[in-house]
Amino acid sequence: GPSGVGVLYGRKELLDAMGVARGEVELWPLPQTAEIKKGASDDRTDIMREVMRPSSTTAEWLKLPKEKRDAEKIFKGLKLVTAATRREEAAVIALMMREALEVPNRTAALVTPDRMLARHVRAALARYDIDVDDSAGITGEETSEGTYLHLLVAAADAGLAPVPLLALLKHPLSSGALDRGKFLALVRKLDKHILRGVRPKAGLEGILQAARESRYMGEEDCAYLEQALEPVEALSTLLESDSETEIAQLLKAHLEAAEHLATSSDTSGAERLWSGDAGEALSNHLGALIDDIEDHHVVTSSDYPALFAEWLSAVTVRPKWGRHPRLFIWGGIEARLQRADLMIIGGLNEGTSPPEAAADPWMNRDMRRQFGLPTPEQRVGQATHDFLQALGAGQVVMTRAEKVDGTPTVPSRWLFRIKAVVGELPGSGEPWQHWVDAIDAVDTVQPVEPPTPRPPVDSRPKSLHVTGVELWLRDPYALYAKYILGIRKLDPLDDNPSAADKGNYIHEALERFHDETGPHTGEAGLARLVTIGEDVFKQVINQPTVYAFWWPRFMHIAKWFVEDEESRGKEFEVIGTEVQGAKLVPGTGFTLKAIADRLDRRRDSGAISVIDYKTGAIPQKKEIVAGISPQMPLEGWLAGTGGFEGIDSADISGLAFWKVSGGTPPCEIKPVKDHDERIDEAIEGLTALIKHFDKPGTAYLSRPRPEMAKYGDYDHLARVKEWRDMAFKGGDE
Repeated sequence: GPSGVGVLYGRKELLDAMGVARGEVELWPLPQTAEIKKGASDDRTDIMREVMRPSSTTAEWLKLPKEKRDAEKIFKGLKLVTAATRREEAAVIALMMREALEVPNRTAALVTPDRMLARHVRAALARYDIDVDDSAGITGEETSEGTYLHLLVAAADAGLAPVPLLALLKHPLSSGALDRGKFLALVRKLDKHILRGVRPKAGLEGILQAARESRYMGEEDCAYLEQALEPVEALSTLLESDSETEIAQLLKAHLEAAEHLATSSDTSGAERLWSGDAGEALSNHLGALIDDIEDHHVVTSSDYPALFAEWLSAVTVRPKWGRHPRLFIWGGIEARLQRADLMIIGGLNEGTSPPEAAADPWMNRDMRRQFGLPTPEQRVGQATHDFLQALGAGQVVMTRAEKVDGTPTVPSRWLFRIKAVVGELPGSGEPWQHWVDAIDAVDTVQPVEPPTPRPPVDSRPKSLHVTGVELWLRDPYALYAKYILGIRKLDPLDDNPSAADKGNYIHEALERFHDETGPHTGEAGLARLVTIGEDVFKQVINQPTVYAFWWPRFMHIAKWFVEDEESRGKEFEVIGTEVQGAKLVPGTGFTLKAIADRLDRRRDSGAISVIDYKTGAIPQKKEIVAGISPQMPLEGWLAGTGGFEGIDSADISGLAFWKVSGGTPPCEIKPVKDHDERIDEAIEGLTALIKHFDKPGTAYLSRPRPEMAKYGDYDHLARVKEWRDMAFKGGDE
């Protein structure tokens, strides 16, 4: 009849191809067990057939008698749950399945084509220590072994770049012929001390060079690292050649490196890698590939990673045992052939259920018809058939999410059809949605207050550099975390040269220019400074940012600097660069330290000028006057009182920031006005600060004066975002 058109179209085509009339097909004899009798009512079955009429015949809905659309009978045992997100939808489904286990012998199944929803449900069930059987299995790339193989080829293809290399070495299968604990200790050294900051030179040799130059890695560590990564380096060399290479050679080199790195102190890599359900499936698939690939099959080396990813995605892993006997996740095909007491039809959003009838980019509809291929709509019809089959169960819950990955969704057309024919589906998500909310609910929320650490006075710093004093003034908690707890910020992995690196390189070049013997003026002086700069920048000059921006700016700085040396040398002589200084602050037990970028002495009076090179922003006048940027005044106090090594006390002729930016102009000289007054204020403020924090009740507050605070490396530890808008006063007890 017309209600079967579209749903049974695929079967009709099959019968036509077989040359069998519909009347010749007999029903399969089934025993009338109690399980079979649990199906949907005839009222629901009949009306759902009407609901799925072809769109051209939906006018027949108007002829349906009222008693045939009795919602109470049709919706008995049928519910719709609408969740806010896919994660919430998965949590609700997991609770339904868990609830089903409370009834002896009761079974439950999720039926969905949405693979991501199925993964979310499996993860949600893991909360209850339930591992559910997913009939679709998982692809090879989703397994631990597949991920390991993928990470290995990614690290080799990237030339052992820091991020992909660490991802490989931290994988549970990586052991490198060592005990796993010892191996991870070595990897942590590599992570913390070698691969952070600017990337080492490419390849294993660059990593080994950086490791040998580091004080944290011994010769034994370097030798082991070389032995563990040699096969990975060999594969990397093959991939970097970008020439045509035999596929078999690339695959064998890949698997040999994988087995070598997976070897532990007591188990071979082959045994660790190819055992278990996933290992066996991958072993069988890759072994067959090696046997089938002929020697003359070649591929461009750079294409191998993508080719291997395709091989992994073609492997399906299905566990042999260990899954729950009463809970299942099925696709449409599996749901046609079996039934559970509770059928959950998930992911009922347009584009997923039913799927989109996507256009074929290679063949239009007429071409597909001529080739005897199905039309794109046939998949939609088959999905509709599967949906009706699942609706035939006695207890059915349909679910959907209003948003998926943050994007609003449209309900499935099937739901609109049901609403048009019968009416609004029962939409209560209770009690499951209430349970989902209650799982992680807390009775009360206690807002966090700012931290107020008060370490023992003996544990508090008894000496600081002038830069630490500024941190102390702006954010005492940061000082507490850095100097008392000993927490230091790690450089990012595989970092680009930063503004701080630029400043360090320029500082080093200017320091060496003064410290090393040779001409300081004229063309000879400029040539010497440029040569020093080339040596300083050589480790990063291959970086595009450095070569295109930093180096031209350094050349401008060098030219200006040599010209200034000639004119400034008539009035001043350089008496020190990068000069170490330390002096006890009077009336306290606190030692102030500093490293002065440059100290000049006037030739006429002997007064000292303190110079600080800056490549970025310099402190504003109001910050210096307010005492929250005391670096230069405190360095002036050290210079005036003989606090710098080898330099006697003297009058201070000036304090100045030299902003060596390399722009226009290449350098700007910004003197500190009223420097004598600023020096007196700075040392008085430091003395008061020291005495204040010598009190046991004084807390190291986070951002006590927000107007002074900048973004800090320790703000997340102080949980600043949780309390910064609260009214809070801290201080002495």
